[in-house]
Amino acid sequence: MIAWPFRSGPADETPHRIYGAVVAQARDRRFFTRLAIPDSVMGRYDLLALHVFLVCRRLKEGGKREAGLSQEVFDLMVADIDRALRELGVGDTSVPKRKRRMVHSFYGQIEDFAGPLDANSLEDLKPAVDMRFYDGHNERIAAALADYMLIAAGQLGDQSFDQISSAGPDWPAPIVGLSAAA
Repeated sequence: MIAWPFRSGPADETPHRIYGAVVAQARDRRFFTRLAIPDSVMGRYDLLALHVFLVCRRLKEGGKREAGLSQEVFDLMVADIDRALRELGVGDTSVPKRKRRMVHSFYGQIEDFAGPLDANSLEDLKPAVDMRFYDGHNERIAAALADYMLIAAGQLGDQSFDQISSAGPDWPAPIVGLSAAA
């Protein structure tokens, strides 16, 4: 119960290193300027959730150790949501409800994107991305983001667990998918 303050060591740094790399990628300004993601609380959250999903999906392809790390990265995101909501001034009694809605949205992304990503199907992923990020109103840019997601998933799949855990995931540039939108 009170053991958490006494844990330390390199194993505890791994989920933080991975989550930090996820956050850095999700904050890349090109998502907002080139891929027209709304620069809002929910736009930023959706990008963060997308990248956490991609990393956790990759980690779960490994063994028990990787699946545990996937859960730790997800737990860091949930703790970060809690902290961010409080910083935004959301009242203590409202935080759990809003956090629950945001986590539910994360699971909605998994439902929307897992099948097309597993099938490596750009055609199936484009409409899901368009609805999730652009309310069905930007097919061209949605195609670019869907292309980015497939490239990112493939690039993560090519990285070993040791690479991801030691240096964090290596991401493609957010503009790689723009050729698909041209």
